[in-house]
Formats: sequence, structure tokens, C-alpha cells
Amino acid sequence: MQGTHSEHTLEAKRRAESGKRQVKHIRGKHFIPGVIYGTGIDAIPVSVDEGTFIKLYHHVGDSTIIEISLDGEYIPVLVHDVQRDLVKRRILHVDFLKVDMKKKLQTEVHLTFTGEAPAVKEKGAVLVHHVDVVEVECLPQELPSHIEVDQSSLCEIWDVIRVGDIRVPKGISFLTDPDTVVVVAEQPGADEQKQDKEAEEGEKVEGESQQKEEVRAEEKKEGETPAS
Repeated sequence: MQGTHSEHTLEAKRRAESGKRQVKHIRGKHFIPGVIYGTGIDAIPVSVDEGTFIKLYHHVGDSTIIEISLDGEYIPVLVHDVQRDLVKRRILHVDFLKVDMKKKLQTEVHLTFTGEAPAVKEKGAVLVHHVDVVEVECLPQELPSHIEVDQSSLCEIWDVIRVGDIRVPKGISFLTDPDTVVVVAEQPGADEQKQDKEAEEGEKVEGESQQKEEVRAEEKKEGETPAS
């Protein structure tokens, strides 16, 4: 498609099929090797400027449509996978998934937590977050960069916000189970109490098992007939 429709645009260059020497050469010039792929197109090996990509990716993440500018065309994509060096954390490769703007897609969107929970301020509760992403379905142009979770409804200790409680943005359908717990206003020290209880129960079971073994050993001993 001609012309750009997005404020998030990334220039890319075509590259030959990957080879160790070529990839090393690309990275040496501070470019990142990548590939554009998707339904109905052949994979296109590309390279993108390292600094520009890092800045854009830091801003939009992997749940915002960006456009790859390539040979005068603009290709709508999602950043589908980012491979990093485990030691230096430098980006080694990027997969761009081409998106059909007329078809709904399924992807994950990050949650951001807003609002002050009265349970924390007034009851001394501790907020425990169980998930920070949800799976959604929507048209690409309606895909949000994030979804807000208002924590001001957490008024009492053990109040819970589930996926089904989150306000759904227009055009978005949640695929994550609505009963999935997102955040809980827990009683302070609840984790420690739970761990202590589990430890006590474990010791009790171990003690009961040992007693049973001792009883069996004693019964076995009593049942043995002395040798004549």
C-alpha cells in the first residue's frame, strides 16, 4: 500500500538470505537483522537501524501496529519476537508479523494499573498482581497499546479484580478466561502465614508417617517366632 497511515513508522532495507558473515556485518554497522512474514506473503529478510528500532520498541512495545517502510511501500506489522543476547542483552534479531487490517487478530496486550486502592490506604492491605497481560481479539486499528485496570474498587482486604471486571475498550473482546484473577488486596503477611501453615501440615504428615512405620515395625517384631 502507498503512503503511511501510522505515526509509528520504521524504515527497513531488504537483505540477502541470512549467513553468519552477512549477519555479523549488519550488526557491525548497528543494524538489526529481521524478517517480515505473514499469511499470503513470502518471508522478506530485512534489516532496521538498531537505535531507531530500540527507541520505537521502547515506546510502542509488541501490541501496537507499526508500519515498515520498505521500497516505497508501507507494511502494517506487529513486533512478534525479539531475540536478545543473553549476556549483553543486545537485540540480535526481530520477527515482524504482517497484519491484514481488514481481519481481526488475536494477540496479548499488557495491563497497566491505575488508581489508589482504599484497602491499601485504610486497611493496610498489600496488592498482589497475578497477571499483567491478557489475550484479546480485535481489528488491528482498534488494538490498544495497553489496557488500564482501575484499582480503586479494592476497598476491603481480599477484594479481587478479575478479567471480567475490567472495562473492555471499544471493539475489543477478551479471550482470557473472565474468572482469571488479576489483582488481590491481600492481608499483610498472608504469604508467610500460608507458607508456615503448609510447613506445619507437612511436618504433621511426616510425623504421622513415621509413627505408622514405627507401629508396623513393632507389630512385625512381635509377630516374629523366636528361633528354637
